[in-house]
Amino acid sequence: MSSDPLMAELSATWLVVLPLAIWLLFPGSPAAGGPTGHPPRRPTGGRAGIAVDLGLMLVCGVGLAAANATWFARISLDPQPFLCTDFHEYCGSIAGMVLGNMDDVSPQRSPYTMLLSAALARRLGLVDGMAVAALISTAVIGASLYLWGRALLDRTAGALAAMAGTVFVPLVALSRTLSLYPEMAAVFTLGAGLTALALRVRGPVAVFGAGVAAGASLLVDPRGLFWALPYLGLGLLAALWPPAGTRGAPAILRNAILSLIALALPVIGSWVLASHPLAAGQCLEITMDPTTRMRDQGLTLDPPAG
Repeated sequence: MSSDPLMAELSATWLVVLPLAIWLLFPGSPAAGGPTGHPPRRPTGGRAGIAVDLGLMLVCGVGLAAANATWFARISLDPQPFLCTDFHEYCGSIAGMVLGNMDDVSPQRSPYTMLLSAALARRLGLVDGMAVAALISTAVIGASLYLWGRALLDRTAGALAAMAGTVFVPLVALSRTLSLYPEMAAVFTLGAGLTALALRVRGPVAVFGAGVAAGASLLVDPRGLFWALPYLGLGLLAALWPPAGTRGAPAILRNAILSLIALALPVIGSWVLASHPLAAGQCLEITMDPTTRMRDQGLTLDPPAG
């Protein structure tokens, strides 16, 4: 952590003042004339409301990426400009994607997670491409946090959820991490936002988003199963829970059937896409087995003799 007392004081002040400003100014809050006050200042529903939410998602995403990569990284990561884990493996795999040599791609890493870094590396170079991919992924995390909070409560909650991304050092570090973890975190966070939206809105289109969340989580890493299962469970709940205003057994049954199909299609597509490039990778059981790592460290698991 930085030892600069001015930086620490300004950061603490920012975390106190900005939530208050958001509470006072954002539509949907009581201070701005929300549900417990006067009529809202701006439209909150329909196309106008969707446009406002999309704009706020963009602002939260860009704001989180800029704040974490510049201001908060100086506090949390100083003096380290970037963080690297298994750097040679990631570099070799992404370089293999760029050159079209899939034999160089690690079988333990999903090629789908490397698509963004590989596309940027073709124009910016390997290291710069990974750095920009981390920045874009952080922006997706910020937008997804807003979507999650907005779906669960309102716009104020969405903005505060995005702001929380500046508080936790691991999220700050993702903006300067040269690996595939920023991309994976972006997919998992976006999945949480889409699943929350499916529960809030319901209906086939919204439930399709929960299916995309589960399918994408399975594609980016074997450990994505831990995220995909909750997304599928909540998506199933949203599929069987009719939207507000649905009346009559035929309408409820039709909505449930269409929603279940919408939930299943992305997961089936994920299985089809993953069947070839991920077939050579380790299964989840081996990936998460602690005994393998213990043996790598020279620890024996054999019972004592005698």
